[in-house]
Amino acid sequence: MLLTKCGITDNQEKKKYAQIYVDIDTSDLWESCPKHNPTVAFSNFVDAIFKLCPGSEKDCKWSISDMDKLIGEQLHLGIHDMTKLGTYYCTFYTITTFLHN
Repeated sequence: MLLTKCGITDNQEKKKYAQIYVDIDTSDLWESCPKHNPTVAFSNFVDAIFKLCPGSEKDCKWSISDMDKLIGEQLHLGIHDMTKLGTYYCTFYTITTFLHN
Protein backbone atom coordinates (compact mmCIF):
# COMPACT_ATOMS: atom_id res chain seq x y z
CA MET A 1 0.00 0.00 0.00
CA LEU A 2 2.82 2.38 0.90
CA LEU A 3 4.64 1.62 -2.36
CA THR A 4 1.50 2.41 -4.34
CA LYS A 5 0.88 5.60 -2.35
CA CYS A 6 4.45 6.71 -3.12
CA GLY A 7 4.04 5.98 -6.82
CA ILE A 8 6.70 3.27 -6.92
CA THR A 9 5.88 0.97 -9.82
CA ASP A 10 9.19 -0.62 -10.75
CA ASN A 11 9.41 -4.23 -9.48
CA GLN A 12 13.03 -3.97 -8.37
CA GLU A 13 12.47 -0.67 -6.60
CA LYS A 14 9.53 -2.19 -4.72
CA LYS A 15 11.76 -5.07 -3.58
CA LYS A 16 14.52 -2.68 -2.55
CA TYR A 17 12.22 -0.43 -0.53
CA ALA A 18 10.43 -3.36 1.12
CA GLN A 19 13.79 -4.62 2.38
CA ILE A 20 14.36 -1.39 4.29
CA TYR A 21 11.66 -2.38 6.79
CA VAL A 22 13.20 -5.68 7.91
CA ASP A 23 16.37 -6.57 9.79
CA ILE A 24 19.61 -7.21 7.87
CA ASP A 25 19.38 -11.01 8.08
CA THR A 26 15.86 -11.01 6.68
CA SER A 27 16.89 -8.55 3.99
CA ASP A 28 19.79 -10.83 2.99
CA LEU A 29 17.41 -13.80 2.86
CA TRP A 30 15.00 -11.91 0.62
CA GLU A 31 17.83 -10.80 -1.64
CA SER A 32 19.04 -14.38 -2.06
CA CYS A 33 15.58 -15.52 -3.18
CA PRO A 34 15.47 -16.39 -6.90
CA LYS A 35 12.29 -14.28 -7.21
CA HIS A 36 14.38 -11.20 -6.33
CA ASN A 37 15.40 -11.20 -10.00
CA PRO A 38 14.49 -7.93 -11.80
CA THR A 39 12.36 -9.80 -14.35
CA VAL A 40 10.07 -11.25 -11.66
CA ALA A 41 6.91 -9.35 -10.69
CA PHE A 42 6.77 -7.93 -7.18
CA SER A 43 3.65 -9.98 -6.37
CA ASN A 44 5.53 -13.20 -7.24
CA PHE A 45 8.41 -12.07 -5.04
CA VAL A 46 5.99 -11.45 -2.15
CA ASP A 47 4.46 -14.92 -2.59
CA ALA A 48 7.94 -16.47 -2.49
CA ILE A 49 8.84 -14.55 0.67
CA PHE A 50 5.70 -15.77 2.43
CA LYS A 51 6.71 -19.34 1.57
CA LEU A 52 10.17 -18.71 3.07
CA CYS A 53 8.66 -17.48 6.34
CA PRO A 54 6.29 -20.08 7.81
CA GLY A 55 3.73 -18.57 10.13
CA SER A 56 3.55 -15.28 8.24
CA GLU A 57 0.17 -16.09 6.74
CA LYS A 58 -2.82 -14.22 8.16
CA ASP A 59 -4.35 -17.42 9.51
CA CYS A 60 -1.17 -18.03 11.55
CA LYS A 61 -1.03 -14.65 13.23
CA TRP A 62 -1.27 -16.01 16.80
CA SER A 63 -0.85 -19.47 18.28
CA ILE A 64 -1.51 -21.22 21.58
CA SER A 65 2.21 -20.93 22.31
CA ASP A 66 1.94 -17.13 22.00
CA MET A 67 -0.81 -17.16 24.61
CA ASP A 68 1.21 -19.50 26.87
CA LYS A 69 4.24 -17.24 26.54
CA LEU A 70 2.23 -14.14 27.39
CA ILE A 71 0.68 -15.77 30.45
CA GLY A 72 4.02 -17.20 31.62
CA GLU A 73 5.82 -13.87 31.27
CA GLN A 74 3.06 -12.03 33.10
CA LEU A 75 2.99 -14.63 35.84
CA HIS A 76 6.73 -14.11 36.32
CA LEU A 77 6.54 -10.29 36.22
CA GLY A 78 3.27 -9.84 38.06
CA ILE A 79 0.68 -7.10 37.62
CA HIS A 80 1.34 -4.22 40.00
CA ASP A 81 -0.72 -1.38 38.54
CA MET A 82 -3.61 -0.58 36.21
CA THR A 83 -1.32 0.24 33.31
CA LYS A 84 0.28 -3.23 33.42
CA LEU A 85 -3.16 -4.80 33.75
CA GLY A 86 -4.46 -2.85 30.76
CA THR A 87 -1.47 -3.78 28.61
CA TYR A 88 -1.77 -7.44 29.55
CA TYR A 89 -5.53 -7.47 28.99
CA CYS A 90 -5.26 -5.90 25.52
CA THR A 91 -2.68 -8.43 24.36
CA PHE A 92 -4.50 -11.35 25.98
CA TYR A 93 -7.80 -10.27 24.43
CA THR A 94 -6.23 -9.84 20.97
CA ILE A 95 -4.63 -13.30 21.01
CA THR A 96 -7.58 -15.19 22.49
CA THR A 97 -10.11 -13.50 20.18
CA PHE A 98 -8.01 -14.51 17.17
CA LEU A 99 -7.67 -18.09 18.43
CA HIS A 100 -11.37 -18.35 19.24
CA ASN A 101 -12.39 -17.45 15.67
